[in-house]
Amino acid sequence: MAPRDHIQLVEFPNLVDICGIPFPRGPNFRQYLFTGPPGSGKSSLLAKIRGWPLEGYIDLTRSGWWRDRSLSYRPREVHLGLPFAGIKEGLTVFEAEWMENPDRMILEPDRIVTPKKKRGFFSVDWQHKFVFEFLIPPAEKAIEWRRERMKTNLVPVEENITLEIIEQQNRAYFEAAIAMQRRGLAVYIRPGLYDLPHRIEGENVGRCRVGQSSETLLSSLSQAITLATRKASRLEPKTKFTPVTGSIRISTDTGPLRLLISKTEFHLIPDLPLKGTSRSKPHDWLLYDPVIYPEKLGAFCRLKPGVHLAVGDNPWVAATLGRSATFAKPGLRIEIRNSDLYFYPRDKTLALEIACLPQSVTKKIRKMQRGWLEGFAQAGELLPKTEALHLLKQTNRIIADEVYRPRDHKAQPGALINFPPHLTPVIVGDLHTQLDNLLLVLIQNGLLLALREDKAVLLLLGDFIHPDSDDIEEMASSCLMIDFICKLKVRFPQNVFFLRGNHESFSPDVAKGGVPQGQLFEHAVRKHRGDKYAEELSRFFDGLALMARSEDFIACHAGPVCKIVSEETLINLKHHPVLAAEVMNGRALKPGNPFGYSRSDVRRFRRLMDVGVDTPFFVGHTRITLEDGVWFNTGKIPSNHVIYSSGKKRFGMVMRIKDTMVAMELTHEPLIGLTRIRSAKKRK
Repeated sequence: MAPRDHIQLVEFPNLVDICGIPFPRGPNFRQYLFTGPPGSGKSSLLAKIRGWPLEGYIDLTRSGWWRDRSLSYRPREVHLGLPFAGIKEGLTVFEAEWMENPDRMILEPDRIVTPKKKRGFFSVDWQHKFVFEFLIPPAEKAIEWRRERMKTNLVPVEENITLEIIEQQNRAYFEAAIAMQRRGLAVYIRPGLYDLPHRIEGENVGRCRVGQSSETLLSSLSQAITLATRKASRLEPKTKFTPVTGSIRISTDTGPLRLLISKTEFHLIPDLPLKGTSRSKPHDWLLYDPVIYPEKLGAFCRLKPGVHLAVGDNPWVAATLGRSATFAKPGLRIEIRNSDLYFYPRDKTLALEIACLPQSVTKKIRKMQRGWLEGFAQAGELLPKTEALHLLKQTNRIIADEVYRPRDHKAQPGALINFPPHLTPVIVGDLHTQLDNLLLVLIQNGLLLALREDKAVLLLLGDFIHPDSDDIEEMASSCLMIDFICKLKVRFPQNVFFLRGNHESFSPDVAKGGVPQGQLFEHAVRKHRGDKYAEELSRFFDGLALMARSEDFIACHAGPVCKIVSEETLINLKHHPVLAAEVMNGRALKPGNPFGYSRSDVRRFRRLMDVGVDTPFFVGHTRITLEDGVWFNTGKIPSNHVIYSSGKKRFGMVMRIKDTMVAMELTHEPLIGLTRIRSAKKRK
């Protein structure tokens, strides 16, 4: 136990992962209120976990603040009006009155008003309705962030910020947190955006008047935050394995690493682009099983800067790496901060050893991937008019007799694809002409070889044409995408499949930002490739399936069929325009879309598709943020996941690894330029 006058921050033993951020296991996502000094990372955290975007305010000196209607929208950021000596109402620590005299501002925590305990059966339990997370980073770190923010000229209150002022603000929030916890509210401290949440412990939390010993408290705060940020000793790996017994950090300049986790070897390498090795910006790192990656399907996890990777806690991570039996719980936590890799063994029994990995290993992987890319040497070049028409006709002949599709009442391939269990499914969401992303999926981890060996099936969820950002009126890239996917279909007729999205049409209703992309595309096609090509392309759109099913998943472009129908109707869905529109245009129910599909609709759709109640349901169509490519449990519907693959930073994909459908994000890379260079070399 700590000395009587000290306070400790103690790590929560059980954590859950929400959008890459660790949270205590137990509280509901909708209970959280995030607060803390200015520049502590509250807005960044809310954006990361996709919380309520608007800021709120609570005057802790006012009785009944817990009934404020603004607190109905959670999780959200709130500023606290705190009680300071000589000031009647609550005051925030960034108001001019506080900033002018921070040294004289003495918090009076006894004036903080909190709800009383629940008394009657029908009364509201206000004490347990909210969970307050206080983000209080060390002053030395916070001042760097806040000075950078000051350069934007968007935060004038930061102009005179000093280290001493930040320490005073930290102290005020820390004292408030202790007072609120002492009175029964759920409170915890997070020392930084990607740090672990901690409980406040120590004898004076419950026994002392919080405001009586500010200097002791400030000292305790500094010590507690230092412990909570988990000081990690520096390690310089050698060619031979070095045992790791505690938290360590390794410079990212060290290069690729070998990890021996419970006697099983994994590799951790920087995910540098194929066209160069620039270190001008932080890169993702890949953790993979060297027995499998990159020649076989499966086996890599992506470690993004600022986001931790929990090896052992997350079943998806264990399934991805394929060696789940070797990981003890809670296992190992890895993260990238600044220019260092941090390793936090979270189980004393975990055996971890680290060594350098020869640069030749990563060079070999890139050489192999470049070799696969050479197979698409002309991917970035539009086909001549006659050749494009011939290829499209050939593709339509394949689709007219496509395998795995039960026939509809017109003896044509129906709207449903039934994939056999022996094929490993790989699912790609909306591409919107981002051919670079599709090329990367093909060469990333053995998919191309698996397609050749009839071990995998590639499924595109629709909307592979029409740009969804930048120049949305440009249509040449749509023709380029059609050329490429037709080449894929002809090369792998039984292993590459497309679902129809709402953009696979010449309809005037297909528009984005007021731009009629459907009509523009038809005009461009008729102008540059002729009427026959346009008619053949329309036939291609009409021939596409609308849904896919296997033992592992169900999928469509946008949403489920929301009515009770027979399987025969599902197969004939193309002949039921209203139902077909649901799977091509639907979106999940949310405040801005009150007519969207609900949890019960997805549950009903699973019954119609004759799959289990927990079978993952993958859709595209709805891009939730610009930064990510995978969103889990969309619309608060269990196992309803959105996969979007047109991102120019990151994009999503899904594949089965062993018995688990694993969603992952890849980093966008401009590969079309490489294919053009290699094509030019071949012509020479």
